[in-house]
Amino acid sequence: MRIARPLTAVVAAIVLVAGGAVTPAWAQTPAGAADASVNGTRPGVVPTDEGGGGTSDGGDPADPGDDSGAGGGSGTSDGPPGGGTGDGGTQDGPDDGRGFDLSVSLNPQAGPAGGSFTATITVRNMTATAPANASLLGVEVKSTYASAKREPASSCPEWVGPPPTYPVRSTPTTPSSGDHCLLSGLRDPGGLASFTVTYSTAGIRPPLVSKIIATVAIWRIGGGDAWVYSGLHPLNRATDSADRATGPLYTLSVFGPDLTIGAPDGEELAAIYQATTTEAAMTGLNTPSDVVGFVLRLSWPDGLIRTGEAPPGCEADGSSSLLCTVDPANRVPTTEQTWDDEFPRLVMTHRLTFVHPTSQTERERLGAFTLGMHEGWYFDYVPPRIAVAPTPSPPQYRLASAQARTRVIPAAHRAAAPAARPPGLPDLPPEWVGSASSPYAILDRVFPTTTAVDEPYAPPGGEATAVFTVTHAPDVTTTLPGVRVAIRLDWPSFLEPIADPAGCAEYFDGVCTMVGLDQAGASVEISMSFRIADDAEGTGWLSASSESVVVMFPSEDGVIPISYPDRWIEYSEAPITVIADVFVTQVTLDRDRTWPGGEEVLATVRVQWAKALPDARQSRVFVSLELGWDEGVAELVEPPGIDGCAPLEERVCTLQDWTGPGEVKEVTFRLDPSAVGRLDVTATPVFIGLGVPRDASELPLEWFAGDEVSATVLDARFDVDLVLDRNPIYHGGLPLRAHATLTRTPATDGGPGYVPTLPNADAELVFEWPDSTPAGQPTTHLTLGSVENCPGFAVDTCVKTGVDAVGATADTTLAFAPPAAGAPHDPLPAAVSVTVERASFDVTTYTLPPLPPPPEDPDCDSDDDACCDPESEDCCEPGTPGCPVDPMDEPIVGIERVDVPGAWLGEDAEPYTLLQPVAWFSPAVANPGDVVTVFGRYFPPGETTNVQWELQHAPATPSNFPTSFVAGPLGTDTRRDIVVFRRSLQGSRWAVISSPLGTFGTVDSSPVLITPRSSVGPDLVGRGG
Repeated sequence: MRIARPLTAVVAAIVLVAGGAVTPAWAQTPAGAADASVNGTRPGVVPTDEGGGGTSDGGDPADPGDDSGAGGGSGTSDGPPGGGTGDGGTQDGPDDGRGFDLSVSLNPQAGPAGGSFTATITVRNMTATAPANASLLGVEVKSTYASAKREPASSCPEWVGPPPTYPVRSTPTTPSSGDHCLLSGLRDPGGLASFTVTYSTAGIRPPLVSKIIATVAIWRIGGGDAWVYSGLHPLNRATDSADRATGPLYTLSVFGPDLTIGAPDGEELAAIYQATTTEAAMTGLNTPSDVVGFVLRLSWPDGLIRTGEAPPGCEADGSSSLLCTVDPANRVPTTEQTWDDEFPRLVMTHRLTFVHPTSQTERERLGAFTLGMHEGWYFDYVPPRIAVAPTPSPPQYRLASAQARTRVIPAAHRAAAPAARPPGLPDLPPEWVGSASSPYAILDRVFPTTTAVDEPYAPPGGEATAVFTVTHAPDVTTTLPGVRVAIRLDWPSFLEPIADPAGCAEYFDGVCTMVGLDQAGASVEISMSFRIADDAEGTGWLSASSESVVVMFPSEDGVIPISYPDRWIEYSEAPITVIADVFVTQVTLDRDRTWPGGEEVLATVRVQWAKALPDARQSRVFVSLELGWDEGVAELVEPPGIDGCAPLEERVCTLQDWTGPGEVKEVTFRLDPSAVGRLDVTATPVFIGLGVPRDASELPLEWFAGDEVSATVLDARFDVDLVLDRNPIYHGGLPLRAHATLTRTPATDGGPGYVPTLPNADAELVFEWPDSTPAGQPTTHLTLGSVENCPGFAVDTCVKTGVDAVGATADTTLAFAPPAAGAPHDPLPAAVSVTVERASFDVTTYTLPPLPPPPEDPDCDSDDDACCDPESEDCCEPGTPGCPVDPMDEPIVGIERVDVPGAWLGEDAEPYTLLQPVAWFSPAVANPGDVVTVFGRYFPPGETTNVQWELQHAPATPSNFPTSFVAGPLGTDTRRDIVVFRRSLQGSRWAVISSPLGTFGTVDSSPVLITPRSSVGPDLVGRGG
């Protein structure tokens, strides 16, 4: 019985090509071994009992699948149906869908010399018709390896030998003999049967590739002890084969605890080189003179340095290999496993130690620990016999491989020094001795990193994002299973992280651990955002540095983490410069307000080199800025146009030929205001570079600060509204009050941002009214009585303030006394008016002091100037944080009082009518008892007046005169009829009319004369008389 054991060797793969395996001449099967005939001849034609002397292949010529033997004639089994001879008939293919189909498979398909394997043969009847009384189908199974032995462990129901002659009647052979397996269940199409055959291999000269060949060959016809064998029609026959690859007789292996990946300056490394064989493989190798041996080459990867002395029997062969002699190589020690002839016996073992190089230029150095035959010899083949040497020492146990441990026994014989090859012996076939290789990679700088900042020149108070990228270098092809790469992220103190970085599998305290970098070319990107301190200035560095590398190697016991040196991670960094205002701009307008057609606006743009350039030359720098203004609000005054640019292209002004930090350059131009609106004047940075325009390297535009200022081109209205409290007015009546309201109103909408405020605005209101009466005419003028809301009123002028903003108002009221009641006159029209005679406001003016002189270069002719040596600690470089330049002078602010255009000033006038009420009697002479009429004119319409009789030069006396009357509409006369009582006193009487409300002064009517009563009675008038 054989016990399967784990082997320490890797079975060499055999390359198959079309038509079979390439087999050395010495290993080929002897001629005729693979022939499909039995005993060197093909099966003959066997007449059946039913065929009446016909052949077994002489069935229906129209049916190539008919093996029934119904036809006549004679001939061979390979001849054409119905007769004739020949051996070139076409056979059925193994799986063409007709006749019988056949398949052969092996398990395992490859194995070491002396091993065993199992063949599985499957037969399917596709279309074949069995002869009458055919019971079993015979399948011939053969091996091209003459030393292969079929084991009893077979599932074939019955084995028979090849029938030497047809027809034949014989008794069955024993189940383990013969080479034809008889199968049932295959008479009819669709029938299926299979069986297994187990083989063991032994012998000195196994072929590298052997074949197991199966052929559907014969029918067995009949039963009991009377049967015959009949061959198949050629188109029903089927053949298939499978290749068996045989391993070497000697198994070589190289192993060690860490033979996978290393690094420069890594730990010491040990490799164990072993050669083993088995008693089964050694069968027949023992020769009388013990002249079987070989020289093995033990090599290791370039770069590793072997330490210690060479083992006995070995000598150096260059810097990376040893040649070790194994002689003899056909003696194996005895063990307690004498019952197991497949147990590995140790022929050679050497343990070598190495140190890694301290450095290497390449990222990956691939190599291998290899063990192979350099040369070998053997005595010619003799009949096999096993030679077992006595055990020289107790059994020893050594590590066999990284995956499994195998018990091995030291060899009994070992050359103390390299032995010379015995003369005259043939070369040992290289296929007899295997080879072993354990790949090894020395890796360095496996993970390059990059650090980048989206804003390498950022302003204070802003934000910046850093991207850290870690890559498994494409030229490091070694796969690192489950590798975990940890990098430390660092940044300057003026950056404050907004959140943890994105892309880390784990992150803690500045250390980012990444996964997914197993394969070459894999990359992981980490992004991290920062907030920049408001007071930050200067250059800082963001960096990615090595923290740890751990590779997670899989094993039978799980995952084994192994750490590798941090030199595998390359350091990277990127600067971030927080700087602003390297060049600063100052835009100044000489006034903050004007109006269309008013004063021109002088614009002055000054640019100062304020700070030293970081990491750049301080000379040949220039800046370009675009000058802008709203052409719909103001127009450039040309000439002189824009002055101070070198050159000027449209509105892009370039300033060059700078001396150094601290220098100020100036550009001026004038703008003529043409329309109402906000006038924005801008100086926008366009370019900052080193060199000359059109041939310069660009510097960050963030270093150039622009500026803008605004003025207002405005217009306004000072409107005044005059309101009289009464009209008409009456002599001697109530005062006339004239109420004037001054209002600031916008004249034009200036659009967004337009604010037409007039600082400290005031307005002079001039009033006019009739203040005199021409000589010889009734008094009709007004007399100014009082002024309200105008403390500084003088003569006829009131100055009002508080009207800066649009919508502001200011009120003033003047009260006028009408003339006293006097002589009657017709209604007198007149007017009171007010005019905004003048208005003014404050304009803020800005005056710049003269430009400072440019900075001077150090006086290097003097020993006192330390800056002649820039490395001197006493040197103060202008524009650096320790040596700031003086800022540009601010403009001098002034106030200019300006009068507004006359078109902005308003006026108003209100008419009134001066009336003198009059009253008279009609008739002017009346007798007692008469009725007279009193008429009134120009009295206030609808007003109830007081009326009294008056005796001229005497107190009033009671009378029945009406005490009041109501005046009618203006332009009409009011009348009342009055009865003159008989007792009324004679003489001139008149009516005194007054206003209870004081609307007019008291009016005396024209008199009515009352004559005396007559002493003569009236005439008597009689009837008829």
